[in-house]
Amino acid sequence: MTRQIIVFVLLATFCIPTGLVMAKDLKIGYIISEAIREDYEEFRTAQQQLDEEKLEWENQYQEKAQVIMNMEQDLKDKEFVYSDTRKQEIRTEIDNKKRELFQFEQELTDRLIQRNAELSGPINTKINEILNKIGDDEGYDFIFDANQGNIVYSKDEYDLTERLLDELKKD
Repeated sequence: MTRQIIVFVLLATFCIPTGLVMAKDLKIGYIISEAIREDYEEFRTAQQQLDEEKLEWENQYQEKAQVIMNMEQDLKDKEFVYSDTRKQEIRTEIDNKKRELFQFEQELTDRLIQRNAELSGPINTKINEILNKIGDDEGYDFIFDANQGNIVYSKDEYDLTERLLDELKKD
């Protein structure tokens, strides 16, 4: 038992200083991606364009939904006037329009995702290239995005957000 304690103490004596030296040489930086989205003009422009297109698509969706609501209200208002056959035809037409609306909603979601990728993809590529260059040139071991919740403590000196914005604005 005493022998195991001695071995443990010796291992700890040699391993802990080595670990501290290795950790001391580690260089870590971070960015705040939300600040990049807010301060970088290309991001703001892309987001504005996406928001405008999204609004147009939402208006189209609302128009289609309104047609269905009008048809349902019309059926309700004239329920006693229509024959059972006519009521069933209208219900079938409403059901078809609801299915079409659901498909349209799925298409809009897919379009929104695709359009977001088209607009932000080149910007993200540019950011990654700059971050790779900063990381390589300045010897960073890690650069994190603080908005992802991966950092619980850091010194302000490691914040590369302004540096990245400066590099982005040079173009």
